[in-house]
Amino acid sequence: MYGSLIAGLCREISDDGTDPDVIAARNSLLAFTLRMRPDYEAEWFHRRIAAALDWFVAGVTPRLMLLMPPQHGKTELASRMLPPFILGREPDTRIIAGSYGDELASRNNIDSQRVIDSDTYAEIFPGTRLATRGRSGMRRLDSQAVKARRTASRW
Repeated sequence: MYGSLIAGLCREISDDGTDPDVIAARNSLLAFTLRMRPDYEAEWFHRRIAAALDWFVAGVTPRLMLLMPPQHGKTELASRMLPPFILGREPDTRIIAGSYGDELASRNNIDSQRVIDSDTYAEIFPGTRLATRGRSGMRRLDSQAVKARRTASRW
């Protein structure tokens, strides 16, 4: 499994006793996804999508378009798992996620918030938390607003 391979490589850099799977999840979107969703079944094309998104996060690919048929994992990796992964690494990052409709954008937003609120996420990224809802009804990650918009969600 890809996540195990990354974890094996991370064993060599883990001097403080941190679980190698946690280190892998901090550095690889696919390892992060597998840690957050243990029942996730990564096929070869999911590995390719995750690798392309890792390159995007690292700045190797400044722009990225995922052109694949429906039901091939684009939404799960790019819209639900990528924002929490990026925010865990760089909490001040601003992310705008667009969608063809406000319902899908809202669902993805809520799913990503649930990922960030989980105990597993806190184990991977202990310094990243969403604040409680204020008077505006918005949740915040440091100074970043989290609220569904008509055709986009702003993180």
